[in-house]
Amino acid sequence: MSDEVRPFYCGTQYGDWTDANCRRCVKGTDRENLSARCPCDIEEALLDAYCSNGKVSLPIAERMRAEQRKHSYIWQCGEFQAE
Repeated sequence: MSDEVRPFYCGTQYGDWTDANCRRCVKGTDRENLSARCPCDIEEALLDAYCSNGKVSLPIAERMRAEQRKHSYIWQCGEFQAE
């Protein structure tokens, strides 16, 4: 069994999910200061996955609730905090 999963089929799904979650979350990247470190491990792991093989670790997938998505690729992250 692999210790990594691919939460999205393609980059478009990644973009839609991060728009619905990371960009509206208080822990998301500061859009006014893009040089600042992102305070969210999930967002960082997803960006790394986007730039490499598309896979994240099982703990990250669990934290973002990827295993509960059923037929939708836009679900609420397990650590989402509204701005």
